[in-house]
Amino acid sequence: MPWRSSLGARESLVRAVSRMVFAGILAISILTAIAWAAAAEYARPELLAETDWLAQHLNDSAIRIVDMRSEEAYRKGHIPGAVNLGWQALKDADNEVYVIPPEKFASLMSQLGVSNSSTVVGYDDQGGLTPASLWWVLDYYGHSQAKVLNGGWNKWLKEKKTTEHRGAHTSSSPIHRTARCSEDLPGGGTVG
Repeated sequence: MPWRSSLGARESLVRAVSRMVFAGILAISILTAIAWAAAAEYARPELLAETDWLAQHLNDSAIRIVDMRSEEAYRKGHIPGAVNLGWQALKDADNEVYVIPPEKFASLMSQLGVSNSSTVVGYDDQGGLTPASLWWVLDYYGHSQAKVLNGGWNKWLKEKKTTEHRGAHTSSSPIHRTARCSEDLPGGGTVG
């Protein structure tokens, strides 16, 4: 039965060719994914602060770091010099659909040590939604010098960057840098 042996050889050949085609497609897919990842850039990289950059600017008085995690998490450890701010502070207490009114926002930013010339860097440990909210409110009121820490607290820890463990500096507690409100606040002035 010579035809059976040629049929078996043909099936083996088809399987081998199928495996090679599959391996080739897989290799091309992987290389394409790697190339896309390598070429990927952020649409607005100026809105992000990288952890290495922030680590180099921890003592820069023009930088204000805002920890948007819970006060309990902040007390356990935070980026040196950071102040704590809960996301609820950005909402209007009378109507939570809206952001905090301009005069209250100016007062809050002043209490946090944010001036018109400050670059604000916000971070959290939940993917960046709360510091993005801070960025949005700052931008809404005309303060364009705001960034979100790329990777947030989790990346900062993973990279074994310096942390600080001390009592909370919140919007209601005194801080080491103060700012004055000027006459230019949105709706009556700006932070500064």
